[in-house]
Amino acid sequence: MTSINNIHTFNGSPIKRTHIMQSLLVLHAISIVLIAIT
Repeated sequence: MTSINNIHTFNGSPIKRTHIMQSLLVLHAISIVLIAIT
């Protein structure tokens, strides 16, 4: 959480960009979990 906020303030990028990055990270984590289960 804090790392994402720090990156957001450092880059000064819009909220949409960070939101996309967050969703991508979530999808990546879910795929890793599914692979680990199977």
